[in-house]
Amino acid sequence: MFHGIRSKLARLDLFFVASIIVILSLSLLELYSLAPSLNDGFLLFKKQLFFILIGLLLMFFFSLFDYRFFKEKISGVLLFFLISVGLLGFLLIAGKPIGGSRSWLKIGNFTLEPVELVKITLVLLLAKFFAVRHPDIFLLRHLFTSFLYLLLPLVLVFLQPDFGSAAILFFIWLSFVLISGIKKKHLLITLLIGIIVGGLGWHFLLHNYQRARIISYFNPYRDPLGQGYNIIQSLTAISDGGFWGKGLGGGSIVQLGFLPARHTDFIFASIGEEMGLVGIAILLLAYGVLFWRILKISLSTKDNFGQLLSMGTLMLLSAQCFINLGMSIGFLPITGISLPLVSYGGSGMISFLILLGIVLSTKVNK
Repeated sequence: MFHGIRSKLARLDLFFVASIIVILSLSLLELYSLAPSLNDGFLLFKKQLFFILIGLLLMFFFSLFDYRFFKEKISGVLLFFLISVGLLGFLLIAGKPIGGSRSWLKIGNFTLEPVELVKITLVLLLAKFFAVRHPDIFLLRHLFTSFLYLLLPLVLVFLQPDFGSAAILFFIWLSFVLISGIKKKHLLITLLIGIIVGGLGWHFLLHNYQRARIISYFNPYRDPLGQGYNIIQSLTAISDGGFWGKGLGGGSIVQLGFLPARHTDFIFASIGEEMGLVGIAILLLAYGVLFWRILKISLSTKDNFGQLLSMGTLMLLSAQCFINLGMSIGFLPITGISLPLVSYGGSGMISFLILLGIVLSTKVNK
């Protein structure tokens, strides 16, 4: 037994693990720096440290666990998916509105964001679905059947309303459709579905403040003290950091509270002001190494389920990074999407580390 565990540990991807450790370290450094300027800031730092330690333990546990279990015993994943979706529905009744959205359930001193659980279970379910149907995935009925997994959570997330997370869920499904192989006419149908869903969401589900956020993206200085305020402050913080940054605790914009959500949605701007271009470069390099290793694991995995699982994880992780970084530099509208493995929050942190552990398992358990 111990020999088997040792042999698996010897097959761990050290670059994979090291890149995660670097990203998590930057998260902790910045949160510790911001702690004096936040309400209960040191408590938030301790919670983040707790989330990271639990997440790392679960990551290493699942890396030693045979990932093929999730293909062969999919009923357990499906049950967990349904529970997560049920929690999304419960949010509409009992969720406490924060920032205009009912996305969190308060459990004692902690909060749970069910959509983060939905993301990882959706990746596992779709990886299983497309792996089993790979020989005849070109059939149109499989496209619509796979969309049914997405439909209910997508609607529930829209109703919270959380447009950013809804976009991520749709992108997860679209990524699996594209990487699994699809006819051109079916791709057009897929894009049409996306346009219809986006149009309906814009007119019937988005609130006025969310539409204003998207409109302000094109010219934030049109309303510098309103909807354009966050983007302007984020850009200012990043530019003020210069090459070396102002040092931990030295960022005037983030420390004085001019930048809202500086420990969550806009933590990238906080790192930019206090750690400068050097800190940003280290963070982006660590992400790049992680993406590279996930892609390498996917390409070297002979099992179709393992390949799709790794690629789905890569698509989820890269999409969420792209959206968060894009809104921080004014390239994309503000959507409230956190930066994976960096932003404060337990649901996303633990969920991503579990999913990365399962990806690592595809290399360890060849």
